[in-house]
Amino acid sequence: MFWAYVMMVNPVNREKELSEPLLSNPSDALILVVDDSPDNLRVLSTALIQQDYEVRCVKSGSMALRSVQVTLPDLILLDIKMPEMDGYEVCQRLKSSPQTVDIPVIFLSALDEAWDKVRAFNVGGLDYITKPFQLEEVLVRVKNQLTIRQLQQQLIRQNLELEVAREATNRIKGELLAIEAPLDTILNLSDRMIQEGIFHREHLEIIHRNAQNILAAIDISLTSSTPETSLD
Repeated sequence: MFWAYVMMVNPVNREKELSEPLLSNPSDALILVVDDSPDNLRVLSTALIQQDYEVRCVKSGSMALRSVQVTLPDLILLDIKMPEMDGYEVCQRLKSSPQTVDIPVIFLSALDEAWDKVRAFNVGGLDYITKPFQLEEVLVRVKNQLTIRQLQQQLIRQNLELEVAREATNRIKGELLAIEAPLDTILNLSDRMIQEGIFHREHLEIIHRNAQNILAAIDISLTSSTPETSLD
């Protein structure tokens, strides 16, 4: 899915992707912890903050969905068994939105049956940690997912920048082709005039007209390559 996304970014999304900040350092990440247990929230947030992560904690799925509308986290630790809305539904809603689809989700749950884990991955989870959890394991898995996210963002950005550069190269090639014919005309006529030693007004007018066409093409090229500025 990721590789398909890299290759299919359309021009509308490209400007948005290029303007979004990259996760330059995984330790600077914002992590959203979703759990209805205050003890779990306290333990997890304390451990993550000690690793210099920025942490936001919420106690329900609905609060988590509202939270991501305010600020997008870099990773979500998500409990499954919660009242009103379980973690599976939360993850499905996150993955159905273009704004939140790429946020990595790690499930934290006391459910340890194979089916529970399979369902978690099917709805879009990237990892699954069984409760009672070991903090060392949680921290390692969080770091791994953040590193993967950082590398994916860098790869997407590099592909987008290459595509922009490729389009600019093609545009320049097209503009050079546009002035090739007028230049050929000027060279042919000037060669003929030199060989014959005769300077016809008609020939001079053709040379003048083609020179104007070349200048116009250059002006268009310079105008299209100049960044727009606005006065606030």
